[in-house]
Amino acid sequence: MRYFILIFYLFVSYVSAHDYEKENIKVVHPVMKMISSKSKNAAGYLEIINNSSNNIVLKKVEVDFAKITDIHEIINVDNVYKMRPLKNGLVINTSEAVKLKPKSTHVMFIGLKKEYFDEEMLNARLVFAEDFFINIKFKVEISSNAHSH
Repeated sequence: MRYFILIFYLFVSYVSAHDYEKENIKVVHPVMKMISSKSKNAAGYLEIINNSSNNIVLKKVEVDFAKITDIHEIINVDNVYKMRPLKNGLVINTSEAVKLKPKSTHVMFIGLKKEYFDEEMLNARLVFAEDFFINIKFKVEISSNAHSH
């Protein structure tokens, strides 16, 4: 019985995890958070771990489920937090990790093209400098607290 429980636990952990790795770059748990399934905008969060020997630059995120996709940073101007797109991409230094998270750097999906549902998996491509890319899937998470950024 112990072995069955252990195997079941490992299977569930494997199925629920969605990490991606290519050429020593790891992408951990990409999620797209929405307030409702009918939201027109959403935020994307993930972690990028650079285990390569070079710095990398995330230039853009390509998707077919939104009209506009930008990598945004949050800045404080006169005690007012504002979002603005990163014009030159997001640098991830060698042997470092960067978390895209609420109230910080994140991906904005603007003009969602249809209704999306909790747990749905959406195709995306992370495009880095020098024609390097990683295909991933964003897992949809719908929550009334999703847009706390």
